[in-house]
Amino acid sequence: IEVVKCSKGVAKLGYSWEAEDVIAWSSPLELADALMRLATQPGCRAVFVYVQVFGYAKGEIRAYCLQGVVVKMIYTGFGLSSEDHRFTDFRELRRDAVLTEWFANDETMLVQIENKVRRLAAKWLKWFHYFAAEPLIFLRVDCFVTTDNDVLTGELTELGASFLSWTQGPALTRAALVESCI
Repeated sequence: IEVVKCSKGVAKLGYSWEAEDVIAWSSPLELADALMRLATQPGCRAVFVYVQVFGYAKGEIRAYCLQGVVVKMIYTGFGLSSEDHRFTDFRELRRDAVLTEWFANDETMLVQIENKVRRLAAKWLKWFHYFAAEPLIFLRVDCFVTTDNDVLTGELTELGASFLSWTQGPALTRAALVESCI
């Protein structure tokens, strides 16, 4: 186990829905409080509470992969509630808004970031392929876009992922799942 000294971060439960169980902290006392709140909340049967070092991000790009290929990207933004340190200001963004808000209308930079997301998703797909003879039917790779225009893995989600506004996503995923069984 690597111990990293840091002054802020997030504590979170796995299998959470849209950052419902993610709490930011900025001191050891706040971290202890976040761990206790998450582990003892009603209905919690989690074995672990994850702790991540906080990184500054412009937002998140969700890469939806079907049968080993990125087929859709969705952009999301989020804010932090000052009251309880939970991420409550979650919103889906259109690509043109991301271009303006995150990249000051620099289309080349946005395309470079999207390509970095595709390469990162490909690495995760390859890594998972080492554990099974066939590629994953579905994988959602959430990537944070950092303030210095890099991408970092935020979360990996298999079949139980949120599709947000991508209305074709569930049907395409079900079709791929059925096809893989045949």
